[in-house]
Order: sequence, then structure tokens, then C-alpha cells
Amino acid sequence: MSNAASATIAAGTFDAERFWRDPNASQLPFVPDKERAFIAGAMDELLFPFCGEGGTLLTRFGMHNAQHDYLRKLGFRFDANHAPLASYAHHEDSPPSVFELALAEEAREVIERMLPPGSKLNAYAVAPQLDRFVERYGLDAELPNNDVVRKVNSKIYSNHLYETLGLRPPGTVADSAEQLARIGERMLSEGPFLIKDPYGVSGKGNMLVTSAPLLRRIVKHVDGQERSGRATCFLMEPFLQKETDFSCQFTVGADGDWTLVSVQIMHNNGLAYLGSVTADRDFMDRLEALGYFEAMKRVGSQLAREGYYGSVCVDSMLLAGGQLVPIVEVNARQSMGLINAGLDRHLAKRSLQGALTYLSVGYEHELDYAAWLEELERAELLFVPEREYGVIPLSANAFCFASRIGAPSAAVTAGKLFKGRCYASIVASDPDERSRLMARFRDHLQARRFTIYN
Repeated sequence: MSNAASATIAAGTFDAERFWRDPNASQLPFVPDKERAFIAGAMDELLFPFCGEGGTLLTRFGMHNAQHDYLRKLGFRFDANHAPLASYAHHEDSPPSVFELALAEEAREVIERMLPPGSKLNAYAVAPQLDRFVERYGLDAELPNNDVVRKVNSKIYSNHLYETLGLRPPGTVADSAEQLARIGERMLSEGPFLIKDPYGVSGKGNMLVTSAPLLRRIVKHVDGQERSGRATCFLMEPFLQKETDFSCQFTVGADGDWTLVSVQIMHNNGLAYLGSVTADRDFMDRLEALGYFEAMKRVGSQLAREGYYGSVCVDSMLLAGGQLVPIVEVNARQSMGLINAGLDRHLAKRSLQGALTYLSVGYEHELDYAAWLEELERAELLFVPEREYGVIPLSANAFCFASRIGAPSAAVTAGKLFKGRCYASIVASDPDERSRLMARFRDHLQARRFTIYN
């Protein structure tokens, strides 16, 4: 294990929004998905680009040996725990943060051996018990106040930031089911619109409303929760015809300094999500001409005035007519785009670039992950040091750990599939080659009887 006091420790909990959300707040209709919480917990394996040379990655379920060995061959030199910090509770809808697990007595000896005092913590997001974790193990970390983090991560706050830019906020806040109905009827007369939970994340907490019957069902659902004592607060925005989704990653220092890290563009192949790709010079110049980066600096200054410092990801859009939407939402934490930027910095040593993507999969039996990597290599799909293209699998646990522990749904005999997400960087010379490589990768998984949902 690393024993350098200056080493970097990467750790985090990806679904941090659930910790910031008011537990007494009304929710939009959603289909319960216990597998989703499990997969989110396993995604911390993706944080390895933030370890730096000789750093350490701390993960909830422990990094798979074969995955760790593979990444070392690619030049990522870091240590990691291979045993889980704690057993997974099959019926736990809201599992504790990785920092809470690391404070448990059963994990203490392993953590103390991995994290020498003075190590610098690189946390994905502020989450419960993070401050105690830092204090317990004597780590080097400056943490913003929890209440500040909760405030600036709300979509309501993102909407108010438009006033900082001297622009009219695009959204309207609804504080009751009655307002949801009244404002929704008016917006629907002009076209489809979005209802957003203040702490909703991709796939949960956002709804596209396209008809009056759908709006009525949502209002009825929220009204029922209000009658049971819950408080309502949603952001309502018109649905815009976009040309390009992109995000800006930057850091805000404790002294208010603003530093650009990257801009990431989301690419699609037809209706299928292909990945996030680091923006090229032409796109950056286009944003510069639109005053985008000046707007981001002003956003950073406002966040600093609120008392926030650290990583920021601002989601933005260019509309079909070329109009800039500078703020879709602010995520005051690290992000998938930041992970892709870290991967690209590593690949740039060989003048290569990747696209970060994922496939949602279902499968029936336990996967031998080490053997699967060997299969990818024999098929000339796996990215290896002697190859100029290929797929870099980024997380064994999010992909197939559920089958190894029978969680959360072990009833395969009843016709249920294990679920996972295969996160990967698709490394190729150009977008067309990435698309072809992605198609080959999908064919490989389907030939192995994986069901692909996206």
C-alpha cells in the first residue's frame, strides 16, 4: 500500500443528491428500482483517474483484481482495496455513503493501512460523515459547509443564477399541486415542458409532460402526498429543441479563483447515447464567441460568494437555432465529464482520445470478469498498450458484481435478470471509427447473451 503522506486518496458516493434532498419533500411518480441504488454504489470504481501517480482508490465493494491489473497495464499506477468495506444489504433502499462505511470499526484497520495521515483526499461529492472521515484518518481536505453544498446543488438555485448573469430565468417554481396544475396548463398550451425535482438526477426526478391527462395524473400524485404532510417544490421549464448538449467542468478555489478543466460534448448515434467527448478547438472557439466562459466565471464567483469551493460541473445546451442556454443545472461536485477529461489526459500521452459511455445490461449467470477481459483481447476489442484503438472497461463492479453476491435480485429462476452497467471508454481515431467500434462491442455482448437496454 501507498505510504507517501502526500499521496492522493480518491473516494466518493455517486448518488450524493439523495443525501441533499429533503426527505419530507413530494416526489414525482417513478418506478422503484433497487438495482439502481446498487449500481450507483458500485460506480466509485470509475474514480481511478483522480488517484494520480501512486495514489489510492477507496471503493465500497472493493476493486476487482482483474480490473486493477488491467488498469495498471495501461499505466494507471494506484493502490486499491480489494475486499468490500461492508456487506451489501439486499433490501437497503438508501445505503450509507462510502465515508460512513469507512468509519465502521470493521473497516478501520484496512483504512488506516491504506490511508497514511496527511494524504490528500479527492472526494467525488460532499456526503454524510465526510468531515468525520477526514478527521478520523487525519486526511488533508478543505470541505465546504454541508448546508452550502445542499443549497448550490438545487435546481432552484441553478434557475436563480440566471439573474446573476443578467438574464431571465427559464424556469418557474411550483410550491403546491395547485400551482403545478395551473402553471402546467399554461405551459402545455405552448408545447411540452419538463418538471424537475430540485435534486433529481438522470433517469429519476425529471418528467417530460406532453399531454393534459399526464399532467393531471402527476398533479393527483403530488396532491396525495401533500395531504399526507409532504411539502412540494418543483421547477418547471419549457422543453427546448436542442442542437448540442454539453457540460463545463471547472474548479472554484477557497479564494474564489476560477480554473477551467474541460468542456465535454454528448454525442449520439441516432437515438442511442454514444458517449461524452472532450470538445475540440472549433467548439471551444464557438463558445468563446458566445461569451460562455465569461458566464461560467461569473457562476464560479457567485458560488464562491455562497461559500462553495471545489469541483463544479455546469450542464448547458446550444439550441437548434444556435441560441446558448448557459445553465441547465449546476452540479457542485465531480462528474462523469470530469472522469472523461481525466482519461483523455492519460490517453493524450499517446495522442489518443476516448468517448465515455455505458450500456445498461441484463444477464442470467455469474460473469468471470478476468476471462471476459481475455475474450475482449482475443477479439481485438480490448484497448491494450500496443493497440491504437479499443474498449477500456472502467468498472467491473457496476457491470457484474451483482451476480457474484446475488444482489439485489437473486430470483433468476423466476425469470429475473441480474442488472448492471458496462461503463467504458471507446478509444479510436475519429467519431466514425468510435461508432463502428461501439457496434462491435454491442455485438460481442449480445453474442454472450447479454440483454442491452439502451
